[in-house]
Amino acid sequence: MRYSIAIVLVAFTLAGCAESKREAALRVWHSPDATLEQRAHAASVLVPKGADLETVTSLLGTNGGWAHYYGPTIGAAHTPPRQLPDTDIWCFLYSFPGGGVQLYFDPQTAFGDRFDRAEPGRRFTIPDTKRP
Repeated sequence: MRYSIAIVLVAFTLAGCAESKREAALRVWHSPDATLEQRAHAASVLVPKGADLETVTSLLGTNGGWAHYYGPTIGAAHTPPRQLPDTDIWCFLYSFPGGGVQLYFDPQTAFGDRFDRAEPGRRFTIPDTKRP
């Protein structure tokens, strides 16, 4: 019986010393060395699904802003070719070197009011095609 109590006490002590998922995610979110993928995963851990924008900014900071992606649908291959609806998506964007973390809300076609997911986003670069 004494050994059981000792084992339980050791287990509780060790559990209290472990870093929580939330603390680890906050550390990654604020780390200057974190990749966009790591930051997006951290945002998904920190922000509960269905949270409103006020909750998001209280957890991740107020340095984000709404981004609007509108235009023809790109990369859709259909046989036979057919007309697809234009892309019309809003997301809340946090910018970092090399890209950003895009937070999507439901519905996506307006300033959504319920957090859905976080994804990394890379900046597009256009190669220089000028010849000497």
